[in-house]
Amino acid sequence: MKSVEIVWGRGDSRGFTLIELMVALFILAIGMLAVASMQGEAIRGNSFSDLMTVANNLAEAKMEDLMGLPPTHDHLQDNNPANNDHLLSVIDTDGHQEAGLDRDGNAGSGIFTRTWNVAKRDPADPNKVGYPADGLMTMVVVVEWKDQRGRHQVYASSIRDCPEGCPQP
Repeated sequence: MKSVEIVWGRGDSRGFTLIELMVALFILAIGMLAVASMQGEAIRGNSFSDLMTVANNLAEAKMEDLMGLPPTHDHLQDNNPANNDHLLSVIDTDGHQEAGLDRDGNAGSGIFTRTWNVAKRDPADPNKVGYPADGLMTMVVVVEWKDQRGRHQVYASSIRDCPEGCPQP
């Protein structure tokens, strides 16, 4: 008669116990959760980077437009000389603003607001208040938008000459 021997425990068998498999799966799950969390943060970072790029493009496009205008154009008037020492302000402005811009700069239901301020000084002005130097104008374009993380803004600035001495109309 043949006898059957029952062996308890691992003995010579190769493989993993159920406890070892559960611990490995738990560690793998923790790692996957960390990767998923990083992926969400990367998506948010890419979205912010995209909005920052669009805002920079809108600011640069307006600056290029302003640089091509004659110095007496309405968009280049210093309507508020009191703000010449804080041109980055979007509250105390020269009244030059475009709101609701989309990513292509079209007005409508976009999230971007583009404001530009101009500082110029007529050499004939006896008070010589503000800056820039005689015969120059400073232009600052500010683009701002609001998202889930708060209010953001970028700006572009430039100085150009006024061949006719920066007269105000």
